[in-house]
Amino acid sequence: MDKIRIRPEVFFGLISPIGVDLDLVQSELSEGLRRVSFTPKLIKLTDFLREHPEWFDLRFETEFQRYEKFIQAGNRFCRVSKRRDALAVTGIAQIYRDQEDRPNVIAAGAAYIFRQLKRVEEVKTLREVYGSNILFIGCYSPKRSRVRNLVSILLKSERGTDANELEAQALKIIGIDENQKDEKDGQRFLDAYPHADFIIDCTDPTTIRSSVSRFIECFFGHPFVSPTRDEHGMYLAQTASLRSSDLSRQVGAAIFGANREIVSLGCNEVPAYGGGTYWLDHRPDARDFQLGYDSNARIRADMIRDLLGRLREGWLSEDYAAKSPEELATEALRDDEEQGPLARAMIADVIEYGRMVHAEMNAITDAARFGRATKDGTLFCTTMPCHMCTKLVVAAGIKEVQYLQPYYKSLVRELYEDSVAIDESLPNRVRFRPFVGVTPNGFRKVFEKARRKNNQDVADRWNPTDAFPIFTTGYPSYLNTESNVLSGLDELNDRMQQEAGKG
Repeated sequence: MDKIRIRPEVFFGLISPIGVDLDLVQSELSEGLRRVSFTPKLIKLTDFLREHPEWFDLRFETEFQRYEKFIQAGNRFCRVSKRRDALAVTGIAQIYRDQEDRPNVIAAGAAYIFRQLKRVEEVKTLREVYGSNILFIGCYSPKRSRVRNLVSILLKSERGTDANELEAQALKIIGIDENQKDEKDGQRFLDAYPHADFIIDCTDPTTIRSSVSRFIECFFGHPFVSPTRDEHGMYLAQTASLRSSDLSRQVGAAIFGANREIVSLGCNEVPAYGGGTYWLDHRPDARDFQLGYDSNARIRADMIRDLLGRLREGWLSEDYAAKSPEELATEALRDDEEQGPLARAMIADVIEYGRMVHAEMNAITDAARFGRATKDGTLFCTTMPCHMCTKLVVAAGIKEVQYLQPYYKSLVRELYEDSVAIDESLPNRVRFRPFVGVTPNGFRKVFEKARRKNNQDVADRWNPTDAFPIFTTGYPSYLNTESNVLSGLDELNDRMQQEAGKG
């Protein structure tokens, strides 16, 4: 007699930019979950803002104002509560509110969909609570499509408004959504996006449906789902990144030839005499961590000290002129609650003085070193290439670049408009496009398989109605963690109440 398995609860977090048709994504995901006998339950994080008009003024006359009001309200909630994950906490609270006997009983077969995450702190809190029982789903749509969708929404309240003005409004909303770099508690969609286990192609309804269908097969146990060439390429790039000992972050790259054969791998690491980069067994070892400092940061600070020192004579007020260049630079670069004027300035983004070879450079130079062709190839990179790497990509004859993490500091669009097309396909341009599909975060979960045949050596078959998630744990240990997180909800509410009382 077969053992009956009780369906667990499953959790999904949607990481999506403004402008994506998230209603259709939610609808298709819900339908896919029903096909595998799970009951979708929507957790809309902005519901908390709507439920408290005494704290948040969400009144609006135009659709543009509606977006602004909700963004401002979310930022204010994070700021006053002193928690950038505050909306995620209220999402967990919704589950408790709708299920009175929790944490004693789980809702077997429930699939909770958190819509939608904008901050990396929200992602981390949900991961800490639910562990492997939650998957994060990124939603990709070309910027041009998102602008078009937003303009159609803005038209609802602004008929007769000039189309260029509406497009400008749409671009402003998208920019705020992607990275409010000047708002400490603002939205950071681009920082949250790389945490996705799967990225849905939301270019149009057809790609949404096919992506969601693949997602369900991947994570609900289809025995013969296998990687696409793109998924394999990005996984190798991510694997290559793990060799990096860079002080800032690990980046990996993988180049595939015109016939999709592996050409070379690379990571961001310091170059070594004789070719290539340093490995663990190099003697002497002159990687940055061995030297103990980041050369780029040190030279950038030297540049700022030099600049401010030269401005002391007649250009600065007496108070500042009396300070040493070292003191001026420290204050100018301060990046905490008392942010200095240069903390987020362009000069703070200088990257030219690092000793390491960037991952893309490493892969390209290794291909050249071993005589392997890169022309008409594809480069997979865990982060969008910077302007320095892009000129090598173009010169190497690479035809397409796929990246996982957007890089909002990149100057590629500005400097290489003649040779690079970002988020679109144009003739005589290297195509830069975001990756879609199973990300390296979810790769082994999906594709690492055990025996896939029965005792009669017949291949297993997949029946959606009997499908079981491959990513959940056997015991819902997250129930205790949920309770611990929710214990801080009263404090969040008290802080909001106190702030309202001041008004």
